[in-house]
Amino acid sequence: MKRIIPFIIIIILVFILKNIIFSINNLVRNESTVRDLENQLASRSMENKFLLERLKYVKSNEFIEKEAREKLGLSRDGEIVVLFPLRPQTKDPIKEEKKIPNWKLWLELFL
Repeated sequence: MKRIIPFIIIIILVFILKNIIFSINNLVRNESTVRDLENQLASRSMENKFLLERLKYVKSNEFIEKEAREKLGLSRDGEIVVLFPLRPQTKDPIKEEKKIPNWKLWLELFL
């Protein structure tokens, strides 16, 4: 009987130690998860702040007027809209070149 009591105590201590080690491991994993979630929360709150500012700007009269002018071509009363071509009309220098017959080009190449 005297030999069994220390053995039972050792088994109980090993069981308790195993549970403590698993608890510490879970705690470390949970801390890592909490840190990741806090980082996500910070980035999402910054994104939310940006989107709220963007929404405030989009609802403003300045934005509405700008979009009406640029995309719809609208103007205020009394304003005159002047349209310019996107690129100036120039003659293409390649087309303006003198058309030399191929036989002359070959002749020049070999002479």
